[in-house]
Amino acid sequence: MNQIPITTLSKLINSVHNLFLLFCLTVCCFSLSHLQSSAQSCSGTTIITASQGVLTDGSGDGLYLPNLSCVWVINPPGQNVVRIEFTEFEIQGFFSDYVAIYDGESVDAPLIDLYTGDDLPPVIYAYSGSATIYFFSNIFDEYSGWSLDYSTYPAFGYENTFDISDCQDEVSEISFSSVEEQDDFYIISGAIVVDGEASPWKSIVPTSAITEYPGGFYINEGEEHNFPFSCIEFEP
Repeated sequence: MNQIPITTLSKLINSVHNLFLLFCLTVCCFSLSHLQSSAQSCSGTTIITASQGVLTDGSGDGLYLPNLSCVWVINPPGQNVVRIEFTEFEIQGFFSDYVAIYDGESVDAPLIDLYTGDDLPPVIYAYSGSATIYFFSNIFDEYSGWSLDYSTYPAFGYENTFDISDCQDEVSEISFSSVEEQDDFYIISGAIVVDGEASPWKSIVPTSAITEYPGGFYINEGEEHNFPFSCIEFEP
């Protein structure tokens, strides 16, 4: 019976030992990296009631984790428009990973759009007063993730009447019924209540000042307006 030389056996044992060490180091490094990343990860559903703020995928300076399914619901009280602007965006493309934005309080609300890859999405508006953000990642490659700024502000619906009696001696209420575009300005029509009697009312504003949406309009951020009632707060 042939015997394996001691030197050959020793080399074989050392090779197996080295392979085992390499395997252990690989597993340990992966586990440590995974645990470190897990400390900064989104999970579940987060309800947000602040009128403005910053949201991220939760990965911090690292890469986001695989197999994520996270939801953020922006739902501040008394607001009508949610404005979302991404400041960073790098996720796996071809809709392998994606961010979905919904106009409402859940993923059952109307879908605004899906975003994937590394192109910065456009500014997004949700007109229901709430917005839902859903982030999904698959089990494969991870990237640096995304960050966004959001703000909310009141809009002016055609079915609403606004009480301004606290800041106007004669006028107690104001309402809006339509917005008509004329070249470089809008004509906003409505009604005011003066001493208990309703009267038609109109105002002219530049086209850059407002944006119309189904059922109403809102004042664009940073734009001046010439509404006669200075007590109405249009900005966030």
